[in-house]
Amino acid sequence: MKTKVLELIKDKPKHFSKIIKNSPELYKWILDNTKIQSENFSEMVYSAIYSESNICQNGNTKKFNSINEGYRFCGPANKCSCALASVKEKVTQAKNSYTDKKRKQIAARRINTTLSRYGVKNNAQTEAARQRHKEYYDKFQRKPKPVKLTSYQKLDKKYKLMGNVVFITPEHMYKGVSDQIYYQFKCLTCNNNFDDYIDNGHLPKCRICNPYIPSYTSKQETEVFNFITTITDKTVIQSDKSIINPYELDIVIPDLKLAIEYCGLYWHSEAYKTDKNYHINKMHLCNQKGYRLITIFEDEWTKTPNIVKSRLKNILGTDKKIYARHCTVKLIAHDQAKGFIKEHHIQDNTICKFAYGCFYKDELVAVMTFGIPRYDKTVQYELIRYCSKNTIVGGASKLFAKFVAEYNPQSVISYCDMRWGTGNLYKMLNFVKVDKKLEPSYAYTDFVHRYHRSTFTKGKIVTLENADKTEYQIMRERNIYRIWDCGQSKWLYTIAQ
Repeated sequence: MKTKVLELIKDKPKHFSKIIKNSPELYKWILDNTKIQSENFSEMVYSAIYSESNICQNGNTKKFNSINEGYRFCGPANKCSCALASVKEKVTQAKNSYTDKKRKQIAARRINTTLSRYGVKNNAQTEAARQRHKEYYDKFQRKPKPVKLTSYQKLDKKYKLMGNVVFITPEHMYKGVSDQIYYQFKCLTCNNNFDDYIDNGHLPKCRICNPYIPSYTSKQETEVFNFITTITDKTVIQSDKSIINPYELDIVIPDLKLAIEYCGLYWHSEAYKTDKNYHINKMHLCNQKGYRLITIFEDEWTKTPNIVKSRLKNILGTDKKIYARHCTVKLIAHDQAKGFIKEHHIQDNTICKFAYGCFYKDELVAVMTFGIPRYDKTVQYELIRYCSKNTIVGGASKLFAKFVAEYNPQSVISYCDMRWGTGNLYKMLNFVKVDKKLEPSYAYTDFVHRYHRSTFTKGKIVTLENADKTEYQIMRERNIYRIWDCGQSKWLYTIAQ
C-alpha cells in the first residue's frame, strides 16, 4: 500500500490528494498509519508513509514544507533549539575543517587582493569609498527623511486627538490589533485606568463613565417563544414560576415536560449573577420535577439561529425523520465533515482523525467524528462530534457501529453538554456514564461574545504590570466576566461491554 501511494505521488504530484481521498482503500490506509491529526492532508500522507510525527524532540510543532520535502524545524535558530543545534553543528564542522595555516592563508589572500586592486587593506579606506560615504551622509543630514510613525505612534496620536482617553500602554508591550489583545487606557474625565481592545473600529470606553446597558434580551427571549409556538401545537407557557418556585422558567411546555431558559450574556454572567451553580442548580431542580431543561445562551441564538432552531425541532419531535436503515455509512474527507459540522453543530468544528458520514439518497445527513482523546489520555479514542440534518432515527448507532467494526476500539470517551443533552444518546451506543459529580464550567464574555476559557489563560494575558494578579482579577479589570454552564457529563465505551 505504501508503494502504491509513493508511485501515485511520483506520477500525479498535483492530484494525488484527491485520488487518495476518492479511493476508500488508500484513504483508510492513510488514516490508520498517520501519526498526526491535521487539516493538511498532504502532511497526514507524509506522516503515514514515513511514520514521522509533527512534534520535535523538544515537544514543539514542526512546520511542514511539502510532500517531497517533509518537515523543517519548528522555527528559526533564535527560537527553535533543534534548528539552533543544527546550525551550531554545521558551523562547527566548517570551522573544524580549516587548519590554522589555512585560515591565515585565506586572510592573507583577502588582504593581498584588496591591496592589489585598491592600494589599501580594506576597500572602505579608498578615496572613492570615503567620498561616497561623505556625500551620502551629507545628503542625509541636509534632507532628513520624514519620520514614519509606527502603528503604536499612530494610535497614540489618534487617542490624544480624541481628547477623552489616553493610550498609556508602553510601546514595547504593543502586539497589534485584535479583539483578544487588551491595552491600558486612562479616562481623562474620571482619571480611571481601564483595559480595552482596539479591533474593528472599536473605541475604548471607560465603563465608569459609559456603563454597559444590556439590550434586546427580553425581545430575543420572545423570539424563541414565538418560534416554538410555530413548530408545536402543544401549550407553550412563558415566564412560569409554578414548577420550581420561587425560580422562574422562561418557556415551559407542560405536555412534553420540557423547559427552556434563554440566558442573556450580561444578566447571566458574573457581572450580575455571582453564583456559579445558578444554571446547574436550576437544571437539577427541573430534573427533580420530571422536567428536562434546555439552557440557550444569547450568542447561540444571535449567531447561529438556524442550528438552535434545528436542535429545538429535534427535541420537540417536530423535525423531519429519516430512518437509518434507508441510509449508507462510509468514511468521508475531513473537509466535507468540517463544512457539515460548522453548519449543524452548536459547538462548531474541531480537528479529528476519522470522520464518518451517513448518506440518504446520496445526500449527507449526519456526521460522527473520532480522534485522539483531548483530555483523558488513558483511553484509546474520543467520540468528538455528532450532528445531523433533520432527525436520523438510528443514525448515531449506525455510524458508531461502522467505526467499531473497522477499528475495534478498546475504549472510547465522550462528553455530553448538559445545557442541551441528557446523555440518552450515549446509552443507546452502550456507553456508561463515568461516576463523577457534575461540575459547572465557565467561558468568558464581554456581553457580546463568549470565549473559551483557554483563550485567556494567565500565560496569554499576563504583563509586567499585572504579573502579581490572578487570571480572574485581570479579566475583571478588563470588564470581561465568567459565565457558567450546566457542566459536561463524561461517558465511556469499552470493548468488554
